[in-house]
Amino acid sequence: MWKKLKDFYNKTHTDFSKGYVDPYEFHKTFYQILVNFKVADLSNENPPSYFNQNTIIFMTGFIAKVLCVISFYHGLMTFNLRLATEAGTYTIVMAYALLISSCTRKNVPQYHNFLRAMKDDFHFICTSGEKYRTQYFRNQLLTWKICIFACIFTASIAVGMVSFAFLSLLYFLATYKEEIGGSRPLLFPFWLPNVDFGETPVYEIAFMFSNICALLYAYNYI
Repeated sequence: MWKKLKDFYNKTHTDFSKGYVDPYEFHKTFYQILVNFKVADLSNENPPSYFNQNTIIFMTGFIAKVLCVISFYHGLMTFNLRLATEAGTYTIVMAYALLISSCTRKNVPQYHNFLRAMKDDFHFICTSGEKYRTQYFRNQLLTWKICIFACIFTASIAVGMVSFAFLSLLYFLATYKEEIGGSRPLLFPFWLPNVDFGETPVYEIAFMFSNICALLYAYNYI
């Protein structure tokens, strides 16, 4: 298993020394992400439809941002620095998530130009620029490795956050004492007027929503 992963990471079974190398096959992970976000179809210059995964990503990000803004405002008004700081940080983070989502619609021509340029570069190296082939593919292999590392690193952050949320909840349940009280922990500091996020079923909904947001944010960021 480890050897297969290592071979995949190092592209051990890919021969760069001769013939034409398809850039979209070489950078398969990167290209597949563009396909998933509907910006890889060079024949379609129109912005991608939001009736797909982009809708889910955008809507969850938007709802999370609204909740964080409300929590941030409440923290400022009540001089709750912990709430204001945490909610304010997540407000900025979620704004970045929405910015990334909007780019998949606004910057479609740039995505297409990049894909065409990459295809032209590979074609040149595999034909007229044969003398640069070794160094070029050495750099491309390094780019591939960085891409894989970035995907793993970003995904691990989301998985770590979700794991922390579950472990925090388990710890709370294991150490909870009725006479001391306390509220079940949430990944994000949500606050709404007249809403107790520690009560069932509000807590369960907020808990799952927080975890889904963390996972989708990582996927969107990749």
